[in-house]
Amino acid sequence: MTVKSLDAELAKLASKIEPLSKRSLVGLFWACANALLPDFQTWAAQRCEQTEPILREAMTAAYGFAVHGRPVSEAALLLAALEASTPAGDSPDETSSTSAQDCWICADIGVRVQVDQSYDAGPAIEYALEPVLSAASEELYGVSQIGASRGEEQQVRRLLQHSKVIAALEFCEWATEFLRDRPSPTEQDLALVSSRASKLAP
Repeated sequence: MTVKSLDAELAKLASKIEPLSKRSLVGLFWACANALLPDFQTWAAQRCEQTEPILREAMTAAYGFAVHGRPVSEAALLLAALEASTPAGDSPDETSSTSAQDCWICADIGVRVQVDQSYDAGPAIEYALEPVLSAASEELYGVSQIGASRGEEQQVRRLLQHSKVIAALEFCEWATEFLRDRPSPTEQDLALVSSRASKLAP
């Protein structure tokens, strides 16, 4: 296993996501956003942010499209609202915005793929995995991201062997295969995917 193993895992997942039907793809990222929603809510409460209604609107619209094939109403306007309210990348205090951003991005994808027909959502699975990867890195090394160093390869190897990371990657593998065979997922299908997506929560 080399230091590029994580990139290889992400690339493999992206390649499996790309062939999904648009409804299944939106359902996958809706489930990811749903799993990370508590982290967004915690961050929003700490930062006194009032943007959750926009996030909820996007998630509701994405769910309606995934399950019923109902196009997102005024998708371009909703996407613009999402872009304008994305959690800031840099936090002014110790309250990290990373998981909140990741939740937001997953919700954003459910709208974005209907506005931008050329958008490739596959690589965005990295954002769904980022909270678990960061939490595992914190647990192992005391930092949320591994920096370049002589021991980086060994650090990445240990990170990918962390039980939470293994479970999150296994969920993504399972979900893409499950949804591949369900181009028009039902409410029951997405309920199952959403329940298993809890593996993404740090």
